[in-house]
Order: sequence, then structure tokens, then C-alpha cells
Amino acid sequence: MDNEWQDMKSAPRDGSPIIITSALPGAKLTASNTYIASFWEGEESMFSSETGGAWICYMDMVKEPEAPIDPVRWKSLPQS
Repeated sequence: MDNEWQDMKSAPRDGSPIIITSALPGAKLTASNTYIASFWEGEESMFSSETGGAWICYMDMVKEPEAPIDPVRWKSLPQS
């Protein structure tokens, strides 16, 4: 599996966990713009321009599980 940043148009929307970011190429990746998330079909998005679902985070102690960004790039999780 390719582990380079890719455009969100190609991101899996099957519930697979991936890394998403709102940082444009060349911008710094931070904890406030980069998340591990998966696309949940049927969820309403408050932050993303997505239709038909929302990017849901995998984080502890989060009150709102939706990723609070409009992601522009994604990449797969590293192999363990």
C-alpha cells in the first residue's frame, strides 16, 4: 500500500482508518490539523465539505468524534 499523501478524492470511504489532514503540501502537520479517522456513511458533517457522511476520529476523551477539519489530503496508516 502506498504511504504518500494523496488527494481526498481517492480516500477510502469504507470505514477503514486512515490519516487525514487539512494541512496543504509544505505546511506543518500538527495535532490540530491531522487525525486518524474513518469515513462513516450517513453521519452529518459539521466541519467537512463531504456529503453522505463524516470523518470520525479515533481519540480518547473526545466529546465530538467528528474530525474538526475539512481534510485535503490523506495517507494510509503505517504498517505495524
